[in-house]
Amino acid sequence: MLINGVIRDWLQLVRASFRDHPEHCIAVHCVAGLGRAPVLVALALIEAGMKYEDAVELIRRFVPTQCRMGTFLKQLHFLEAVIDQHSP
Repeated sequence: MLINGVIRDWLQLVRASFRDHPEHCIAVHCVAGLGRAPVLVALALIEAGMKYEDAVELIRRFVPTQCRMGTFLKQLHFLEAVIDQHSP
């Protein structure tokens, strides 16, 4: 499934970036404005150990318009289910 590859590649990029340069940050932007960037950020935060609710709240503080749209939470729930299926 394509989405699995995208998530895997994204999380590998985040891990490698912070392993090699922990002082750096990563900028993420969704060109179409559909809420994908905040979803990927939330996934990285959750993968790093942040609670689901805390990740969503953090995203809401910085990207309030995305979170008012139902798209963000729908995508986040879908991707969370994908991660749960592939977690060790």
